[in-house]
Amino acid sequence: MARLAGRKFLLLIPVLLIVSIATFLLLNLLPGDPAINILGLGATPAAVHQLRQQLHLDDPIYLRYTHWLWQTLHGQLGESYLNKEPVSTAVRQHFPVTLELMVISQVIAIIVSVPLGIWSAYRPNSWADRAATGFSFAMLAAPPYMLGVLMVFVFAVHWHVFPATGYVGLTQNPFENIRDLFLPSLTLALGSLAVYVRLLRAEMIATLQEDYITMARAKGMPTGFILLRHALRPSTFSLVTVAGLNVGTLIGGAFIIEYIFAIPGIGLLTVNSIYSRDYLVVQACVLIVAVGFVLVNFFMDLMYPLLDPRTRHARSSA
Repeated sequence: MARLAGRKFLLLIPVLLIVSIATFLLLNLLPGDPAINILGLGATPAAVHQLRQQLHLDDPIYLRYTHWLWQTLHGQLGESYLNKEPVSTAVRQHFPVTLELMVISQVIAIIVSVPLGIWSAYRPNSWADRAATGFSFAMLAAPPYMLGVLMVFVFAVHWHVFPATGYVGLTQNPFENIRDLFLPSLTLALGSLAVYVRLLRAEMIATLQEDYITMARAKGMPTGFILLRHALRPSTFSLVTVAGLNVGTLIGGAFIIEYIFAIPGIGLLTVNSIYSRDYLVVQACVLIVAVGFVLVNFFMDLMYPLLDPRTRHARSSA
């Protein structure tokens, strides 16, 4: 397992390098002069010249990338042009909010989708299976921005159960924190939940037709033990893959959800920075999101041998 993790980590390094190059070019491929794009058309020539020197825009692009990468590896992402605050400070303040939002949404999606998927596979074409299937198709067809507005109208405006906007830090008041994030997390979880239910149902139906499941039933093992011990684990192989690839969709949905519910996460920071032309903040946010997506899929890939040891032996012998 350690050898497999080390080999995958070596493959991860060039991927992260490509991600850093693409993120760096995001600012440099903007039409026109990047300094004028940042400061605006009304900037004075002295301010433009000062910013060009600060960003090393007169240097060759490979030298600029090397300098930027070295500064980034040391946690120096530049300063915001609005409030002169270090970009790394802004990222540290906003990123945990987005991370908490995504984690809570995935916990909700897993807790709900796994029992629904197991029951739908065990009782296909039953009323519960039909209800879960219809709900999944409805959630797949509904975009996050529509679900967010609908959730606010039903639970915040009509029933007054959850607040429509606002955020309290986890360290300040854990109860208020969960209460503020539950509605946005539920909105973000509905799309993932629908995908997980449909995928787990299809995988478990195929697994329940395997010979070892038939043998387990012939031995008189309890149905619950067969479903949870023998059928669920191999059926989660595809679920883990989709969960890792779903991170990109979650990040895009989190940007919309944070804007609707006014949650001070990395998504709201990115949107506000785009509107205010604070491109160094945008560059840092894009880098954090891209690296996070790659790392999550890296760890998801490491989970395959834990779920199915046959993959570990197959790769070792290859």
